[in-house]
Amino acid sequence: MERNPSQHVAVINTVPATEENQVVHNNTSKQFGIVKEGYDTAGVEGAVVPVIGKPIDYGKATLVETLNSVAEVAQVVSLRGTETIVVGRQYKIIIRAGKEVNDFQGPKVETFSTLAVTGDTQATVMARLRAKVEAYAGSRVEVLDVVEIAFTAGEDVGGDLTAGQTFTQATSGATGYILSVNITSGTIAGADAAGTVQLVVLSGTFSASSLVTTFADTSKLTTASVGTVQTDEFCLVDKGDYFLTSNYSVNGGVSEVQLIGFTGVAATIIQAGVYSVGNGTHMLALVPSWNRQKNNPQSGDAFFDVETLPIAGQRYTKMDLHFNEPISTGHLLPDNSSRPGIITVWIKEDDTAGTVTKVTAMIAEVATCAALAAGGSR
Repeated sequence: MERNPSQHVAVINTVPATEENQVVHNNTSKQFGIVKEGYDTAGVEGAVVPVIGKPIDYGKATLVETLNSVAEVAQVVSLRGTETIVVGRQYKIIIRAGKEVNDFQGPKVETFSTLAVTGDTQATVMARLRAKVEAYAGSRVEVLDVVEIAFTAGEDVGGDLTAGQTFTQATSGATGYILSVNITSGTIAGADAAGTVQLVVLSGTFSASSLVTTFADTSKLTTASVGTVQTDEFCLVDKGDYFLTSNYSVNGGVSEVQLIGFTGVAATIIQAGVYSVGNGTHMLALVPSWNRQKNNPQSGDAFFDVETLPIAGQRYTKMDLHFNEPISTGHLLPDNSSRPGIITVWIKEDDTAGTVTKVTAMIAEVATCAALAAGGSR
């Protein structure tokens, strides 16, 4: 769990107005360096502070790799279908809830089961299973309702209405996913469609009835009701954090959902989970707490043993500078390291939306300096 002695990691939270000024170069010494705004030794704010210690010789860096931030997307699994209940059969939902601590521990497994008895229906079996999932305090998933909405005056202003589309309700801003569509009369194309649509709301709350809902293809429906919750089906959204850190430490993990005993109801991924990259909140949570000898983190990840802490809620682009020989930055890297070095710098993006205008300019300057031949000039 120790830090790779040939790797140094830094975080930059402030980017000056002239982005290239974050990269300084010296044509006399044939070196460049990465700096940030901070405090000088006298505590004066606004000083230029090296991020990686010693300057880097031209021609030493062999590769500059970048990875922009990626927003996390929670996985959503629907439990839907038509089931004929068999008395005496065990019906189970098994959730393998990602990796909890490290690669040497298997995923946490949660099992929820119920025995079908005389008089049971699909709705009663599903209701008992749902109640058990919701009652378990340690569960890594949350239950979402499947809602059926009756609509009139369906209108095509860009495409048909089909299962698998996402939607946004115009007034409330609620968003979700269409599971199925049943048109009982008219057509979307003819602007006179009537029927029902089953959907799962992923964010927000549907507002009052008779409001226009715009779907991904810009078809519009005038809803006749705010929706009826379906008792024989529901969806599970994974509430675990999706972010990987190193080969050893894994936080969160996308849950796998398996059904046992069912023949008609199936677990279907309707929104795949996406791991986040450069999430300041996740990064901050991974800053390690070390033991007394500082050779093993008691919590967090050694990779995030940084001098400047990331900021919660911000997004960061990752920049790796690769070297074909050992390097020393004057901080944590030993001068006698025998492995090729890597410098990783997490650079705060322009805003929380992931804009990288300033970051791109800075990285371009780093790449230009890194590409110079030994003894070259900038």
